[in-house]
Amino acid sequence: RNGLLLSNMRYQFMLRRLTRTLVRTVHMIRYQFSKGVFRPFASELEFTEGDGRMLLRGRIDRLDAYDDVFDGQPARYLRVIDYKSGHQDWDPNLYVHGIDLQLMVYLRAILEAERNRDPERLIVPAGVFYYHIDDPVLKQEKIASVIENENDRIKALAMKGVANSDRRILTMMDQELEEGGSGKSDILPVGFKKDGSPDSGSHGLTTEEFELASRYTDHQIRTLGGRIRNGEAGVFPYRYGDKDPCGNCGYRGICGFDQRISGYTMREITKCDREKLLDHMRKELHE
Repeated sequence: RNGLLLSNMRYQFMLRRLTRTLVRTVHMIRYQFSKGVFRPFASELEFTEGDGRMLLRGRIDRLDAYDDVFDGQPARYLRVIDYKSGHQDWDPNLYVHGIDLQLMVYLRAILEAERNRDPERLIVPAGVFYYHIDDPVLKQEKIASVIENENDRIKALAMKGVANSDRRILTMMDQELEEGGSGKSDILPVGFKKDGSPDSGSHGLTTEEFELASRYTDHQIRTLGGRIRNGEAGVFPYRYGDKDPCGNCGYRGICGFDQRISGYTMREITKCDREKLLDHMRKELHE
């Protein structure tokens, strides 16, 4: 407006950077769609729900869908995408402790809404993902070709999150992940070893485990909502490995948290394997 972004060299650099990021984002989204059969279903999708005592609102950046038939029943597969301006990955340990609930809250809301809207259709979660809006600068240890650089950028901008581990559903999102094959997807947090089993970097849940996560998310929402209604506002930050949110917090002087004072303690979160986390969810739900 009024030539502000052209008024000095700093702003001109910012404009070029924003333009490159926009072009890169459009290119990447087109590429990710080209790998599978999912297509945009909705964007900026708002949802509101409540029980008269608590109101939950949210807005889903993008919802993708693919309609098919499964065992003779019409089925719709849904994929939730949340855009991020900074790097963010989905960590199941933080999710289980009620810290990183966003993607699963979105999935729970859209599954419930679609099942109520179309009860005759099978609604299946395909995955929930973060997409980092960026034009990454690559570190090169060797001279690389233009194609190699482009492939590295694609991998750097792969979606982060958790996918449905059903190989048939994964192929709907990335057709290079054919049944029985090996290799790593360049758009999803999924890869397979030569024997066809998931590699150590894969983040996947079965359809049944997604349904368990949906019920657990509802449990977490109600638990946290109840604590808010009861007036709980204690200072109780967490430490997870080398991750300590207090280190970068600009409000530490306001909350007054200081471990040198008696009564101030960090909530220690330990990293657990997949099966322990699933067992924890089942126990919390008494299943």
